[in-house]
Amino acid sequence: MSSNEKFSVKILVLDDERLIRMTICAQLKVAGYEAVSVGTVDVAVAILKKSHRGISAIISDIMIGDMDGFVFRDIVRGIDASIPIFFITALDPEEGSGFLKKIIADPISYYLPKSAGTDTPVKRLQRQLCDGIQRQRFGSLNETIFLIPQQVNKEGKYK
Repeated sequence: MSSNEKFSVKILVLDDERLIRMTICAQLKVAGYEAVSVGTVDVAVAILKKSHRGISAIISDIMIGDMDGFVFRDIVRGIDASIPIFFITALDPEEGSGFLKKIIADPISYYLPKSAGTDTPVKRLQRQLCDGIQRQRFGSLNETIFLIPQQVNKEGKYK
């Protein structure tokens, strides 16, 4: 990779609603991330099994067709325990479904409300990635800073 190339940050977006996937992927691309859009757990698992080291984070709905997102998380953890998962849902955390407890039971799972506005999920994802979530995958804070793709090239130099 030359000094002018960006470090690629690939985010897997899993949602059974096509419009939601398209919207999130468009927001990620505008922010400088590479987005991989999938509509089923089977396809997501196949991608992860083939190239999980290339996936920096996952954004997943909690209810994906007929599968619970937490079952998907268990599958992901069996493939790679260090990938952060951002659960995006329209469920109301006040309704007592207990999904927030399930999310925080995993130290690298996070909650992103679908109703929070168009750029909030991407901003929150950036904040979590930059706060060191990826230290487990990349080893040091100096390498973690590469997760802001529009600001830093592979050698750590600001554009």
